[in-house]
Amino acid sequence: MNHALWSASRCLVRCGTRTTHWTGDGARFAAGLLAARVREMLGTTSLEPRHNYRRETVTVARRPDIPRMSRLPGEATAFPPENSVAYRVFDEEGQPYADSDDAQILLLGDSFSRIYQSDEPEAAGWIANLAYELGTPLTTIVNDGGASTLVRQELARNLDLLKNKRLVIWTFAERDLRFGMQGWEKIALEE
Repeated sequence: MNHALWSASRCLVRCGTRTTHWTGDGARFAAGLLAARVREMLGTTSLEPRHNYRRETVTVARRPDIPRMSRLPGEATAFPPENSVAYRVFDEEGQPYADSDDAQILLLGDSFSRIYQSDEPEAAGWIANLAYELGTPLTTIVNDGGASTLVRQELARNLDLLKNKRLVIWTFAERDLRFGMQGWEKIALEE
């Protein structure tokens, strides 16, 4: 296994087997890998609008998701929150990272795109860290368990989000194809 893939898988499982999502280190690492690929694809032309983001290390207590999904009686006390390091992104005014509909990149994603991003500590998921790495905000559509179909349905209802986009990144867990809320459906994008 090459070093980048091994490092990414190590970041995904560092907290053990009680969660199905990546750690803060994993989100930051994935953002760095994807940013390198985006720069390779788009060349030297800079993305607009430009931002000078800063990143801050924070520790957050999070409950692991596997025990929570089990819905066993008493799981909340049997599996207390775990401390996890995350990397929160702020703009020039000190405000937490925020998406922009005017961004040149559209990202469609699932709960891996939500973790640390729209839940605690916020603005610390791989979306904010990708924006930090690229120096530009993103436009995003995120749906837990619905990235294989539901995000495309939302995009089909709001095609204006594609205006001025140079790149669309679509990411989802393989399990969404089989176990996602809608599975895999064909979605027509009308012009």
